[in-house]
Amino acid sequence: MKINLTLNIKRKTLLFVGLIVVFSFVITLSWLRYRSNQANIKISTDMIKESANRYALYVKEEMEESMEVARVLGAVIQEMIESEQNNRTFVNRILKKTLEKSPNLLGIWIVFEKNAFDGKDADYVNTFGHDKTGQFVPFFYRADGEIKQEETSNIDHINQPYYNIPKMTKMEAIITPYLYPINGKMVMMVSCVVPILINGEVKGVVGVDIMPDLLQNKIADITLFENGFAALLDQDFTLIAHKYPERIGKKLLDKNLEHSAQKNIRAGKIYEGFTISQSYNQQVYRIFVPFWIGNTQTPWALVLNVPMNELLKTSNEISNFILVSSLVMILLILLSLNFLSDQIITPIVQLVDSLHELAKGKISNDNKLNIRSNDELGLMSKALNNVIESLGKSANFAKKIGEGDLNTPFEPSSEEDVLGNSLLKMRESLQKSEKETQIRQWTNEGISIFSEILRSNTDLNLLYDHFLASLVKYMNANQAGLFIHQITQYEEQELELMSCYAYERKRFLEKKVNIDEGLLGQCFQEKSVVFITEIPDSYIHIRSGLGGTNPKSLLLVPIKINDKVLGVIELASFEVFEKYQMDWLEKVAENLASVITVSKNNLRTQILLEESQIQAEELRMKEEEMRQNLEELSATQDKQKDLEEKLKEKIAMLSK
Repeated sequence: MKINLTLNIKRKTLLFVGLIVVFSFVITLSWLRYRSNQANIKISTDMIKESANRYALYVKEEMEESMEVARVLGAVIQEMIESEQNNRTFVNRILKKTLEKSPNLLGIWIVFEKNAFDGKDADYVNTFGHDKTGQFVPFFYRADGEIKQEETSNIDHINQPYYNIPKMTKMEAIITPYLYPINGKMVMMVSCVVPILINGEVKGVVGVDIMPDLLQNKIADITLFENGFAALLDQDFTLIAHKYPERIGKKLLDKNLEHSAQKNIRAGKIYEGFTISQSYNQQVYRIFVPFWIGNTQTPWALVLNVPMNELLKTSNEISNFILVSSLVMILLILLSLNFLSDQIITPIVQLVDSLHELAKGKISNDNKLNIRSNDELGLMSKALNNVIESLGKSANFAKKIGEGDLNTPFEPSSEEDVLGNSLLKMRESLQKSEKETQIRQWTNEGISIFSEILRSNTDLNLLYDHFLASLVKYMNANQAGLFIHQITQYEEQELELMSCYAYERKRFLEKKVNIDEGLLGQCFQEKSVVFITEIPDSYIHIRSGLGGTNPKSLLLVPIKINDKVLGVIELASFEVFEKYQMDWLEKVAENLASVITVSKNNLRTQILLEESQIQAEELRMKEEEMRQNLEELSATQDKQKDLEEKLKEKIAMLSK
């Protein structure tokens, strides 16, 4: 049976134009989706890289603090051995005091080579803090909220990795999670160890222990997008911290990336790639950022994982929106053609041609229709011309945005202009992202600059001057002061002005403020930032070449660490400080507090060492005086004996 199918011009027009419009929109949407996905992946991965570097620096700084404790202890012990001020009790006191002042540490210990400390191991066999041979192996640890010392050690420390590795390499080392008995329980820990070198020979090892839970909590707080998470690896891909705690101590299961990633990490290079995650059971973007702790030779790596579907979430939402909008537009076009095709073929052909060009993405004034009528066709022509003009403006606006010009003026055609309003929202999002990127760059650059300042200045007075001068310039402030908490000889607490800068000219001032006085006292007592924009006339006055006036904003930030305030930074400016500047300054102030604390601890350790040396010298002088008294007593006894012998001889002669 033969079916003769005929189509009139109306249906032909509808079928022909409809197919072209649909096909053109499909191609355009596919291309837009592809480009949108690529751009979104690029933006998201760049953001993840920046976050990975920032978090890696954060973990590195945390571990560097523990390594610095071991490094300082090693230097003190080395000085004691070289100066022959070998006092085991004093060493135990130093270890205990250091652990008390280091709440993040689980334990502090030293393992000496046999007779390497004072050559008296035989005198301490099976005594407190020694092993069965008398080897000096003091170990202090936290248990039940107290600082305890290991009584005697039955462990062969000499053959353990935490001793062998620094001994063989003669360098600092990080010992990744291992089990060690503490207070009758096997505890998993990470150790920062430093060799004690005397004339190039290892005399022992100083170590500090950190519970993996501390690192685990820091890593677990890191989140990206909705379900992205972080992990911490050592050089052998052993997990040190992970979203799932049961994975700690195990190898990272990723055969697709393991070899290449390990090779890059050991070379100190960032590695990134897409792989199938067992945790998500889907494709993820994974980046490895290596970093070294202290002078170790075994880098760690911070790993960030983000599911692929979350990277493309925004792009998919935009694509779906464009798809729905396009379907609605196609439907309207077909309905319009169906209504008008019977009456006006030629104008419709012109209309179809214009739509065809528009569907291919060609937005030009040449595509506008010149149909002068007052009926529906004229209105359609006018509407299409408006669409072309609107799309032209939108396309030009999108082009400017693509070229990086986020400030180009643009107004949507109306409040219902979905595309125009979407482009405005996209620009706002990009402007916000650009602003956030600038803030991150400013923050990271500032952290780097002031970390270098804090590292490179060992004298606190010079550090205060250099720090404050750099802070005034970096914060674009006009005047600043740095106050340090002091206790007078009358046990009064006050804030002493250690450094003051104004308009790049240092003013050497002597100013002391009671901790209960004014805004400085308020900042110190409350341990929080004080920020005001309505400043009393009598409080502060800034002078310049143009005269004097009050600042617009005043910022006081406590210099604190572990909830202990060491001082206050005061900044005044003709501009109002931003929230991110205040947040950044709080972090920098905390870093400054850490440096001040370490410096003061080092000074106290030096004073203790000097006092110990003075006591040893006084003891030596008393021993010498006692020896002389004994010699005089012996001489007196010899004389008495001679007199007795002579007296006996005289008695014998008289008896005869």
